[in-house]
Amino acid sequence: MRRAVFGLLVIVAAAFVPGCSARIEGPLNRDGSAQLAIEASLGPQITALIRRFRAMGNPSANQAGHILDGPVIAQSLAASPGITSASLNNKGPAAIAGTINIARIGALLNQASGTGASAFISYDPGGVLRATLDRNSLPQLLSLFSPDMLDYFSMLMAPVATGETLSMGEYLSLLGRMYGDAMRNEIAAARIDMIIDFPGPITAIQGGAAQERRALFSLLLAEALVLERPLHYEVRWNPER
Repeated sequence: MRRAVFGLLVIVAAAFVPGCSARIEGPLNRDGSAQLAIEASLGPQITALIRRFRAMGNPSANQAGHILDGPVIAQSLAASPGITSASLNNKGPAAIAGTINIARIGALLNQASGTGASAFISYDPGGVLRATLDRNSLPQLLSLFSPDMLDYFSMLMAPVATGETLSMGEYLSLLGRMYGDAMRNEIAAARIDMIIDFPGPITAIQGGAAQERRALFSLLLAEALVLERPLHYEVRWNPER
């Protein structure tokens, strides 16, 4: 179960480069459905850390087994509200690839807030998507899949999980003191990237870049782990074209 949970963490927080790598790409349709192609792999420092924590919890566990188990992660995702299907296969002990089909992005995320309207994303098929990522919304999103997911952010001492108030520089310094320079550098170099094709030509964008119908978002992983300030995103497009 914990391997599945950590895999979900990677999917939600992907894409990491160069220490970890992933690519999430696909279309967002007019009705709010989406088809996402995913390739993801963990970097050597995070892989080693997970193996150490797994050994602490179960010294007899097979440390050569999968860190990310594609079929198990897919099964967990497919059972989540708003997801119609998921198919993920292993490309290595810590590498997966496959697809996820979302029925309606707004309905999916509303399940995390537990209310009739999402606290952190809104989708209007008339041509507007808005999202806010902050220390309240990110844990809600993670809890959509499993409350245990926050344990892994805590393992990385991420302020979004621990509640501690740190700047990005302070957080990276803490990582270096606890896990060494290699881990700190792997996290510091990591970025979160998403490439989404919208139903019409994009007319305005906040928090990303636009190329006709395509929106490109890129964020330092450390920014997402710290969330020193809320991150606001908005995409507007022409639904008539």
